[in-house]
Amino acid sequence: MKAMVLRKKGEPFVLEERPDPKPGPGEAVAKVFACGSGLTIHHARAGRVAVNYPVIIGHEVAGEIVEAGAGVRNV
Repeated sequence: MKAMVLRKKGEPFVLEERPDPKPGPGEAVAKVFACGSGLTIHHARAGRVAVNYPVIIGHEVAGEIVEAGAGVRNV
């Protein structure tokens, strides 16, 4: 999968290739068609919000569920 990553405070976002995720119990994996990033990640980049680096950015996702883990009934 491709992911936008913030590696360290103050650095630019980097597009990286990452392993495809596998869902655990109670989790689902989505194929993302579009994704936004809110102000929180920009504050993290500036050092105003604490995050554990590196961090994959983005939320407000539009996509399709492609795999579900054990126990998932509704998504």
